[in-house]
Amino acid sequence: MKLPILKAFFASFAYFSMRFWDVIRANWLPVLLLHGAMILIMPRYLEPMMQLQAIDPNADPSAVFSAMGPAFQWMALLYLSMAILYPMLIAGNLRPILRGETPSLPFYFQFGMDELRVLISLILWFVMALVGYVVGFLAIMAVGLALTALSPAIGGPVMAVGIIAFVGAIFWFAVRMSLIFPATIAERNIGIPYSWRITKGASWSLAAYWLLWLAFFLVIAVLYLAIVLPGYYSVMGEMIAAGDDQMAQQAAATKINQMQLDMWDVSKSGGKINIAFSYVYTLLTVALWNIAAGTAYRYLTEDKGGS
Repeated sequence: MKLPILKAFFASFAYFSMRFWDVIRANWLPVLLLHGAMILIMPRYLEPMMQLQAIDPNADPSAVFSAMGPAFQWMALLYLSMAILYPMLIAGNLRPILRGETPSLPFYFQFGMDELRVLISLILWFVMALVGYVVGFLAIMAVGLALTALSPAIGGPVMAVGIIAFVGAIFWFAVRMSLIFPATIAERNIGIPYSWRITKGASWSLAAYWLLWLAFFLVIAVLYLAIVLPGYYSVMGEMIAAGDDQMAQQAAATKINQMQLDMWDVSKSGGKINIAFSYVYTLLTVALWNIAAGTAYRYLTEDKGGS
């Protein structure tokens, strides 16, 4: 069953507008806590990363590891915060759409079985994707190199076709797994097999649906970066123009890290404004992504007479 692409796309915005205050209640506190974690962690992560970038590549490895240690510790803390808060955001947004359960309080803040199942589904999906990527990449490289050794005229084109097919397979798999979270909430179970079954026969329409959403979010992201990191695009241009010049690449990367460091510096008025923009951007994008997924799930399961 094909997904009605435009109908589902505009239905997502209709839900967002009609249930605006429910959406705010489901998101405002977890997003606020996430930004509190970012304010605490990002400066402490970026400073050692900038020190790491400044280390001579030929320096003593112990100096590299001493700089990496603090950065990885803070990054691990950030991932832990995200592992707690993002399942809350996913469940909080999807439960009203799929089960009609709206927050009874002015905020949503809980980590129960729904959130745990979302986290487990995410971890399993990540492991599956990583294993598939590694195995597929190694297989393509092995076949391509073997054929190249026999005949360079054959090996190169075969490897190019294999890479294109591999990228297509990754995208197809991502589309088939794109309804994991709504399936997890709706079925009260790990959503991987349900997403696979529900998206059968709907891959092309669902792919077009997500590409439409990606185009929408790309426009929003471009505007967002232009506001909070106004020099970002010029520095990215420097990085591209640097080519293989490692020193120029490092200088550009340092500039980007400094921009991020300034963004999360609450002692600066500009930092506070940027954090406020980041808060609004995160709240809206997280809510809309989940609403889009929940809407697609409802259309596909209702067309199939339930999941």
